[in-house]
Amino acid sequence: CSLLIGVSSDSSSTGNSATCEFSVTVTPQEADRVALMVPHLVRTANYNFTRRTVYVDRGPLPKKQQNLALSNKLYATLSQLVLDEVITDFKNVSSPNSKRACKLLRRQFDTCDGIERYKTGTKGFLSFVQSIEECSTDYCVHVDIDMISHSTPSFSWVGEGIKLLEAHPDLLLSMARSSPAAADGAPKTQVIPSRRGWWDPRGFWAYNHMTTRYYVMSRKRMRQLLPLPYAPGREWEALASHKMAAVGLLRADLDQPDAWLLHAGLQPQLFAPAVLPTLLRRVERDGWFPEGQQGRYDALPADLWLAGLKESEDSDTCPTR
Repeated sequence: CSLLIGVSSDSSSTGNSATCEFSVTVTPQEADRVALMVPHLVRTANYNFTRRTVYVDRGPLPKKQQNLALSNKLYATLSQLVLDEVITDFKNVSSPNSKRACKLLRRQFDTCDGIERYKTGTKGFLSFVQSIEECSTDYCVHVDIDMISHSTPSFSWVGEGIKLLEAHPDLLLSMARSSPAAADGAPKTQVIPSRRGWWDPRGFWAYNHMTTRYYVMSRKRMRQLLPLPYAPGREWEALASHKMAAVGLLRADLDQPDAWLLHAGLQPQLFAPAVLPTLLRRVERDGWFPEGQQGRYDALPADLWLAGLKESEDSDTCPTR
């Protein structure tokens, strides 16, 4: 039951040849998970990306106040991923007060004056803006480093999402299911009522708001949102969602159960070095999840996941769901 290390990305499985770049943003504090999580996310996208870039967000602290040991570990890991051809390159997110940062912000907001570059505890405006502005292909894919993903080998949520975007000009974004399929077929149960989506007869769940945790984005349609409005204290996602609804663009969530992603960021125990390899193997290869996870976007409490993983180890098997 070994965990595959290589990356298999083949858009031919979906018959789609549109150009698309992949990006993920990481911080030095996430260095321990990068070596396994980045290959996992690229593999389960199952698409032949033109470029695969990791953006390093060092935060607002000056260099002398940063944890150099973690930074050095992260850069060493990323260098190895380049050598292994898992990623194409890695870049630093521009320093908050640099001319480069101001130039990027002006592209999206028409100004860089007074824009809060970072919010405490989150990756900042710049990481989203830079990854979008530096994307040069028809479509751009972003996935957060704390997402856990499953896809059947013959399916690509990226390729299927691009097909939807090409077929429907009112779509800005597409996504895989944001949880394993619920028994009643609903895409998720953890939704804010005022932001609940609806079933679109064209064959997907529609939403009129943005998400930045993972997506396939039409670069051309993103330009229709610019310039974005700016309001102090609001995150980039909220500002883009406001403009997205104003111009009538939608997000499409795929209904196929062949691929799903889960937000595991609230369960840091799942990323522990002693846990993560087994967890990714079970999810990636078997599509395994603990009972009760169906229809829930956020990962269930870590003890439920750990108990299920322990059962498989005790039986010395890799059961499938």
